[in-house]
Amino acid sequence: MKNVVLSQENVMLYLVLAIVSMGIAFRSVENLAFQNLMYLVQPTFQMPNAATVKNHILARCDNLRDKILMDRVSGSFASLTLDIWADRWKNAYLAVNAYYIDAKWRLRDALIGFEPLTKAHTGELLADILINLLKDFGIANHVKTITTDNASNNSRMTRALDDILRDLYASIDAPGHHLQAIVRLPCMSHVIQLALAQIFGALHISATNDVFKAVWEAETEEEELAVIKEKCNKGKFKGLERGIMIPWIITKVRPILQTLFIILK
Repeated sequence: MKNVVLSQENVMLYLVLAIVSMGIAFRSVENLAFQNLMYLVQPTFQMPNAATVKNHILARCDNLRDKILMDRVSGSFASLTLDIWADRWKNAYLAVNAYYIDAKWRLRDALIGFEPLTKAHTGELLADILINLLKDFGIANHVKTITTDNASNNSRMTRALDDILRDLYASIDAPGHHLQAIVRLPCMSHVIQLALAQIFGALHISATNDVFKAVWEAETEEEELAVIKEKCNKGKFKGLERGIMIPWIITKVRPILQTLFIILK
């Protein structure tokens, strides 16, 4: 920041970055108190209105979007990961990451989509959103795998996407075009989460996130045992009979958990 030149353009840039990073409304720039603060900091700065801030952000996004995947070798394949997120207002979004190898044989990744979901999250809807993204980035026929969680709509999405691509490239018989089905891979973290839920469910135990974090960070069996005893005493393990189930968990379940934690690490 020491070398940043004070100018209308730079103030506008950092104003927009602040608005985005804090997640505040564009119309905040039209608040009189905020305008007075900006005038105090930089009297010559011409405060934009909400529409100008919005247009500036969209233009910047378009500029950054054009640079995504530029280092991908033409004709090379990519793998995708998908997940659905919700913001604090319960608005859902589909996040799409692409993974590929660049010309220097480095593994690269890029967020190519963060698309709003305003309808039911059906497999067909997700496939339509995804195919538009893949077309925009020119990789519709260069996707090998898609990693998702185990929700049934993701399986339907993969089948629907294959149908779309098959119809799209049915008349093309050239190297590099979509000639085989995309492989959907289950997310390993999600699989492990389900496995842990089954283990603790069978024991009629429910554990909070801080329990798993503490066990994860324990370096010895003695530390793990101390963590479990401590959490039991604080009621973090609900439904656990102290003094009876603890030795059983350590001797029977610990090797399973240890293996799962190693995989996660």
